[in-house]
Amino acid sequence: MEEELLAYLLATSTVTDQVGTRINWSRRPQQDTTFPACVMQRVAGARQYHMGAADGLVDARVQFDVWGETIAATKVAARAIIAALNGYTGTLLKGCFIETERDSIDETNDGNVRLYRTTFDVAIWHTE
Repeated sequence: MEEELLAYLLATSTVTDQVGTRINWSRRPQQDTTFPACVMQRVAGARQYHMGAADGLVDARVQFDVWGETIAATKVAARAIIAALNGYTGTLLKGCFIETERDSIDETNDGNVRLYRTTFDVAIWHTE
């Protein structure tokens, strides 16, 4: 699932127009200070079962954190990713559904904003 999801986003021009190739699993490379950027992490997942055994489907939740230097750039990048994912189906990915969205900021100790962040969770049904 992870490889197909990343490949799909990197092949979607409306996404790469906003974040380039700055889409990573788990953490953003420390040396990369170019924004906007996106970090994905799988935060939950449950295999589906019927009376006989597992049915091969997994209901995963992936959290997306889109970081930017302005709220406008952050929101444009987040909206591009959301639009690309909402309802998407692929080979392993059987359905992507946006579930929650929230905004936050990263501040310095003196209250200055360092980065803006839009976080959203996506329910992704996929096969194993």
